[in-house]
Amino acid sequence: MTERAGKSNRLKQNEKTMLAELRRLLEEGRFGAAEEQSRKMETMGFDSADFWCDRAYLGFKKNDYVNAIECLEQALTREPDHGAAKSLLARICFLEQREEDGKSVIRDLLERLPDKILPEDRAAGEAMLAYYQPKTAEEAARQEAEERVRQISYFDLLQFSEQHPAAEYQAYRQELQDITVRRLRQKRKIKLAFVLYDASMWCGDDLYFRFKNDPRYEVKVYLCLRQDSGKNNALSREDFRYGLERMRSHGIEVTAIEEPHTPVAHMDVLLYLIPYDLVLPDAFQLRRLNLSTLTAYIPYGLGTCLNDTLSNISTVITAWKVFLDSSMLVDEYQERAVTGLPQGEASGHPRADYYFQTHTDRLCPWKQAKEDAIRILYAPHWSIDGGVRYATFQYNYRFFYEYARDHQETSWIVKPHPNLCFSAVEAGIFPSEEAFEDYLDAWDDLPNARVAREPYYQEIFETSDGMILDSASFVTEYQYTHKPLLFLERDSQGFSKMGQELMKHLYRVDGRDLYGIARFISRVLIQGKDDARMGRMAFFDQVLDYQKMNGILASEAIYRSIATALLPEDDRKKDSGIL
Repeated sequence: MTERAGKSNRLKQNEKTMLAELRRLLEEGRFGAAEEQSRKMETMGFDSADFWCDRAYLGFKKNDYVNAIECLEQALTREPDHGAAKSLLARICFLEQREEDGKSVIRDLLERLPDKILPEDRAAGEAMLAYYQPKTAEEAARQEAEERVRQISYFDLLQFSEQHPAAEYQAYRQELQDITVRRLRQKRKIKLAFVLYDASMWCGDDLYFRFKNDPRYEVKVYLCLRQDSGKNNALSREDFRYGLERMRSHGIEVTAIEEPHTPVAHMDVLLYLIPYDLVLPDAFQLRRLNLSTLTAYIPYGLGTCLNDTLSNISTVITAWKVFLDSSMLVDEYQERAVTGLPQGEASGHPRADYYFQTHTDRLCPWKQAKEDAIRILYAPHWSIDGGVRYATFQYNYRFFYEYARDHQETSWIVKPHPNLCFSAVEAGIFPSEEAFEDYLDAWDDLPNARVAREPYYQEIFETSDGMILDSASFVTEYQYTHKPLLFLERDSQGFSKMGQELMKHLYRVDGRDLYGIARFISRVLIQGKDDARMGRMAFFDQVLDYQKMNGILASEAIYRSIATALLPEDDRKKDSGIL
């Protein structure tokens, strides 16, 4: 035997031994150790089809199908008829609902390579072919329609909306989504996920647990780090992780996604709590989804702010269902959206359900220098020079701090927007992130104030005496406390029709009018002369009291809407217990 042949045999034997160890680690579920073993083998120069197939299996076990398929391509490049690689490829195709691809691979194995397939893979493959084999002409038509849906992306749907009249687009959208609805009605388990990028945008626990406690749903929550400006801001990342832990402390099973290319398993229904899909990781950008996934939208901000851009954003016009605060807001979306919005429903907002409920275990989140101090919530928006340009922080941030410092008869909670640090530094108000954090630390150091970043802020709202803000997303929600609010104005602000009507019943001053701010605190909050209360309450009764209008809270309304639509056909013909 030549020296070269001997070295080759030793390398193959070494690979065989190390592959056996890799497979043992995989079977034991020790994926970290298996990852380390595979990297070691790659460093040593192992490059066989068996090696790449086992690396693919590691990706498969970790639900990283993108990596698994890349490794399988490597394996099949080296050995096109590798039976284990083809079997795993078929399995992933079926999991990703690419049935035609899966069937093609299985048929090739069974018909052309029968000696390359393990008995258990043969049995599973035959079962899959039988399961996906149309039994009737009706079933064949259904499968053809389902395959058509999988070939159409949400980007394609948007393209169609730009090229066809609104009525034609809406009929097309509903036709495609109805095909997916009919398929999901036949599933034993429906995979549903909530998607958001800041914990303060969370829709509330009640809606989550309604689906979580329904055995027909497998529920996930994806909290995603924004992939745009401020992503690497230290304070933003700290707030992100704090929000993550707070949600988990409430029993919410949250998956954090911080990197843009993180793979995510296929979901049947995605509930977007934000409209801006392009700041999300790749897996949740609509251009990467096809119509085999249904999307629904619950705005994170109650509907004070609305413009043509927001009402025509892709998350809205392509959604299967859109859940809004009030019928007034549904009507305005319908008017503003170039496609119309027949899928809009006036459910109320699930985050506002808190204010209709009794909370006997409520804690006091306030620092008070005096026992009877007036509790004031200050919530500055981020949009100083960008975005919707609501912020007035640049005019009054020093005033608020000095007022709180000098008036111990008041107690303050400051709840800054998560992007305020980045915006304030970019606008030159603070020279650095550290300087902004010093500003917040100064608030925390006061005996009558603190900074709040928690996502579960409803307790703060409910226990406050009044609020001062320039953040549109909180204006409507605070109405559910029935307490006075001062809105800080700026000429670049814009509002929905509902917001414009609501503003007529609120206290408002220019954000630069420090005298007017002090007067509101003295007259309305300290002296209790709330002259606007009757108008606010009348508006609330006529527009915002969704419990009175619907007879149920928003979480129940949204759950019913989705769960009833996806009921199995047999259950739809009888009382399901949902209604």
